[in-house]
Amino acid sequence: MANTIWFVSHRYLPPRASDFVRNLCLWNCKGLHHRKLIESVDATVVDAGGRVLAGQRINFIGEWECCTTFVDNGRRGLFGRTHTPISTTFDPVVPCTNTDPYVFGHEFYWSCCKHPGDMKKVWPGDLVLFGSYTLKDRKVDKMVLDTVLVVDEVSPLTNDCMDRFTKCYNDVTLSKLTLDTKAYMVVGKMYDTDNEPFSFVPCRRDGLMDKLVLDVPVFEGKRLGFQQNGGHLVVDDAAAAFRQLVAMVREAGCELGVYMPEPNYNYADALVNKHGKRLTPQQKFPTCSGKKKKPTC
Repeated sequence: MANTIWFVSHRYLPPRASDFVRNLCLWNCKGLHHRKLIESVDATVVDAGGRVLAGQRINFIGEWECCTTFVDNGRRGLFGRTHTPISTTFDPVVPCTNTDPYVFGHEFYWSCCKHPGDMKKVWPGDLVLFGSYTLKDRKVDKMVLDTVLVVDEVSPLTNDCMDRFTKCYNDVTLSKLTLDTKAYMVVGKMYDTDNEPFSFVPCRRDGLMDKLVLDVPVFEGKRLGFQQNGGHLVVDDAAAAFRQLVAMVREAGCELGVYMPEPNYNYADALVNKHGKRLTPQQKFPTCSGKKKKPTC
């Protein structure tokens, strides 16, 4: 059966300078998604030789729109800080942007951002590539990749199904959404023995990640065409396309992060309490477009 390769594109934007307070990066309450260099401890990695290594310290490019602690890493520019996600009691009530895709814990999720309008367009076995792009002569040139989600399940997203998700995911993502009859959830197929394809983030154990810039891939003789808002391509053999993509990621010097634990719940200190209380009285949730309506990204 044919499957679709979806490319979901967002600009790579850093947190605002005003969101950094000492060693804390505050909730993203301004609408546009941010990318961060994220460190994960006790992660599981599939290395260049296909070995599965648990208990690893990795870093990767991703989203976490609630608070992070951070350290300066000696580089300049967008990824000059290394972030560690934290989970606080303020997360479900501070009106911040949702974290989507969500790659922490035992499943990857894609809940709303740039979803195809009809859930029937997305099928198990589809590949969803999240990232951005480079420009040349004001035209899209190369692909920037930070997450690969292999679709395992597509289902309506209603209030009745929230119990299947962790408190952390409910707090940082689902609590930010306004559900309607078209809302749906895409769940990633995760790594297991002899389980291919599977969802992953390109990551590094040695050195620091930067933008993973790849030539736009050609699958089955067809170029994955996309514009600044993304794109898609139908293929006959999604597993072969997955292996081709993995080879490109490994050739660029990255490994495959297949499990990054959620942060421990209820991180608290004086800074978190001060700024959480300051932001909580606000009621309007931001959207990716900055418009006052439900988040559609």
